[in-house]
Amino acid sequence: MYYSDKVTMVQKVAKEDASGAPILDDIGNPKYDETTTTVWADITSPSRAEVRAAGERGLKPAAVVRVHKTDYKGQTSLEIAGQRMDVYRTFHRGEDVELYVEEKRGDSRGN
Repeated sequence: MYYSDKVTMVQKVAKEDASGAPILDDIGNPKYDETTTTVWADITSPSRAEVRAAGERGLKPAAVVRVHKTDYKGQTSLEIAGQRMDVYRTFHRGEDVELYVEEKRGDSRGN
C-alpha cells in the first residue's frame, strides 16, 4: 500500500448548551458541528461482489478507502476530492481499516 491519496475524515458532534443538553433546530432536530482531519489513504474501486451485495441492500458503493487504524476514529463521512461520501461498512485488516463508502445523498433536512 502506497497511501498516495488524501481524504478528509468528517466527524459530526452534536452541539450542546452550557448544561450539556443538545441544541435543537426549529423542528426539534439536533444541530451538529463538524470536525475534519485530512489523512493519507489508498482509494480503490469496490469489487463486483461488493457492488452486488451492497446493491441488494439499496446502496451504491463508490469506493473502498484504506486508512491506517490510528487515523480512523469512527467517522461516518469523508470527502474525496471535495465529494462527500458516507461510510456504510468497515473492515479491519491488520494495521489498516477499509472504509466502504457511497456518495452522500441529501436527506429531508437538506444535509
